[in-house]
Amino acid sequence: MKTVGIVGILIFLGIIIQIILGHVAANGFYKSSVIPIHIIIGILGLILIGYETFYALKSNKNYIKILNVIALILVIIQVGIGLSMIESEAEILTIMHQANAYILFILLAGIGYLTFKGSRSVE
Repeated sequence: MKTVGIVGILIFLGIIIQIILGHVAANGFYKSSVIPIHIIIGILGLILIGYETFYALKSNKNYIKILNVIALILVIIQVGIGLSMIESEAEILTIMHQANAYILFILLAGIGYLTFKGSRSVE
């Protein structure tokens, strides 16, 4: 398996873990210990998405390029909203953060499926 395939799997597993940790923190369970872990995984996810997007830009499939750039932009927004939540407990930030997480989950699942399907049709 290529490095980018492993990165894609890590990203998808990471978003699942992030959604779970986010719900745990939002419900107040272990909030002080969960939030730093959530932040670190989020920043690592941003780096991984950046790597995957850089690699996707070399693809000959325009839809993969576009979807990866959209994913990168949404992750940057997600990290920004999350960091804003440290300073403010505005409920709208929480709602936006949760909604964006689910959008990212669906988008990343779609990218993974299309990438996997595309790699299999070549062989």
